[in-house]
Amino acid sequence: TSPAGRAVIKNVLLAYEKGLGRGENPIFPNIIFRVKEGVNLNPGEPNYDLFKLAIRVAAQRLNPTFAFMDSSFNKPYGDQVGYMGCRTRVMANRRGPEVTDGRGNISFTTINLPRLAIKAEKNLMKFYQGLTELIDLTCEQLYHRYQIQANLKVKDMPFVMGQGLYLDSEKLDLNDTIEETIKHGTLSVGFIGLAETLIALTGQHHGQSGDSQALGEEIVAFMRNMMDNASEKYNLNYTLLATPAEGLSGRFIKMDRAEYGSIAGVTDKTFYTNSYHIPVNHA
Repeated sequence: TSPAGRAVIKNVLLAYEKGLGRGENPIFPNIIFRVKEGVNLNPGEPNYDLFKLAIRVAAQRLNPTFAFMDSSFNKPYGDQVGYMGCRTRVMANRRGPEVTDGRGNISFTTINLPRLAIKAEKNLMKFYQGLTELIDLTCEQLYHRYQIQANLKVKDMPFVMGQGLYLDSEKLDLNDTIEETIKHGTLSVGFIGLAETLIALTGQHHGQSGDSQALGEEIVAFMRNMMDNASEKYNLNYTLLATPAEGLSGRFIKMDRAEYGSIAGVTDKTFYTNSYHIPVNHA
């Protein structure tokens, strides 16, 4: 709320609103705008005008992303909650302190939900069976990758580890392996194309049908529950994230169209819809 802080926020937002050289929409940087009662949430609060400006910019540029600090899952941590871009929130930690600073996402792998739905041929039981097998395999792959990363030494990462930027890395010597610090990070399974998944399973996406909306929530909850189970199994921080997939959305659909042909509403376009979003052409 300081004059200098307000000036920085205002001008970053205005620059984003203006766009790139010819007015193109900037993809990066990914801005997080924190919303908090007493600061900017309600009329009359010091930065309410900046909140309104952020909403105006987001309506045009799809950025910034809003983080509501008074929500039930953020409020216990005060102002210490940080987001990595628009999809990943690092806070819970089964291996140490629940903080954001000094931590991050170690590895993530994205699964192709629409392909599972296509292969299931509208059979929900078959879809969930395939989803279970794929997530189990992905969690195992992430653990294998974690073991490889854990055997790296501090001297292999002289900036992040050698300068003590990662949590507990200041306790390590140059020749120590880094497992004692990256155990605080997260291993994530991402997903793409929930909308096309629902179309393949039910004929409608979650912007068209309440039943599809309910099924979509059920699928996401199912995946999240599997992440919780993986956290227990491996004693590491497994999380579910909504993959932004600016490039993968086109790659996956191209592969699936080659394998299964053109399917109305699913593979008959150039990209899958990001994560849990509603298709951009839905009115």
